[in-house]
Amino acid sequence: MLVLVLVLVCCLHAASFAVLAATTGPLPVYCFPALALACSPLLLLLMLGSKVLELAGFMRQPARTAHLDWGVDLRGCVCVVTGSNTGIGKQTAASLAELGATVVMACRSRQLAEEAKAELDSKRMSSRSRFASEGSFVVEELDLGRLASVRAFTSRLEKRFGKACHILVNNAGMNGGPATANGYNACFQVNYLGHFYLTVMLLPMMQESARKRGQDSRVVCLSSVCHNFADPSLNLEAAAQSKGNHYCESKLWMLLLAVELQRRKLRGIRALAVNPGAVRSDIWRTTPRILLPFFHLVMRIFFLDTQQGSAPSVAAAVAPVDIVPLEALYLIPYRTYGGFTLPFEIVGPFGGVTMAEPRLPPDVEAVSAALWTSSLRLIKPVIGQDSIALLQCVSGLR
Repeated sequence: MLVLVLVLVCCLHAASFAVLAATTGPLPVYCFPALALACSPLLLLLMLGSKVLELAGFMRQPARTAHLDWGVDLRGCVCVVTGSNTGIGKQTAASLAELGATVVMACRSRQLAEEAKAELDSKRMSSRSRFASEGSFVVEELDLGRLASVRAFTSRLEKRFGKACHILVNNAGMNGGPATANGYNACFQVNYLGHFYLTVMLLPMMQESARKRGQDSRVVCLSSVCHNFADPSLNLEAAAQSKGNHYCESKLWMLLLAVELQRRKLRGIRALAVNPGAVRSDIWRTTPRILLPFFHLVMRIFFLDTQQGSAPSVAAAVAPVDIVPLEALYLIPYRTYGGFTLPFEIVGPFGGVTMAEPRLPPDVEAVSAALWTSSLRLIKPVIGQDSIALLQCVSGLR
């Protein structure tokens, strides 16, 4: 009986890998739970095996604080992290401040952000980084569900810091909700369009900061393993007005935003996309209460903590080129095996920072360019004339 079970598991794994190897387009959404279920015995063995090897001294788990060993000095740098009052955004902000940065916590709720700031300030002083005492946090209100809030935020940022903005981490996200104040699908606007608008409005400041500092400014776009299950042919205008859930597509669009920024070769700008992995955080707070005990057990065994989940974001923001080469596009926190990104991108042993191949459309450059144009078209009807003039200027930046 045991042999039969093992044979069945091996067949499931072989079939899963064969499907992944043969499929170049988007995977159907129903493949996600099926793939996770089929590969769970293998992933569990890998994780338990890794833990045994770590305890035996044959394998060393990557340090959660590897960024402190890279010799990065962010004193005098201004970093913006959206959604940084909780989860991996909060940990990303903490890591950047440890390196001496002034971190702008761009959050929808000022109260929650102030509470997070107080906690982070108390922890910052205990960091072993020699620059931690010079880091700081600044709270600014930013509601990505209101494009006027994005414009107001960038105006306040410019007045407060002049032309200084060195790192932008587009971290905030949600998984559904009512239509935004602009009448757009909430998941679409908060996860993607609001970040697109924020990014293009900050590009001139980031280019000026790169010129003065002598180093590229960086844009980090939070994607997800869910981009594998997105429909790249979905019309952006249709998604904006849709009442459906476009979480998978929003994460693909964030990945394509990084692709397009790279394709445009903007002076002084480097862009990367990251998948934080499956993380134990309050993003799962809507899980039905009856399932919580089991789900907490699953998270304890399989999921990463917020410091591990933030590792790709921090690396994308600050890592030197010997850690994250210039040709890198997509970072994940898991080890990969046999040249496969999936299923190890879903959940697996923590690997620190791993460069991976995302699932992109065959004509990716044409798709990313069209996405940029469509995004500009969606923004123009709901922003002021000064923003339109700036967007037109940004579109021609080099």
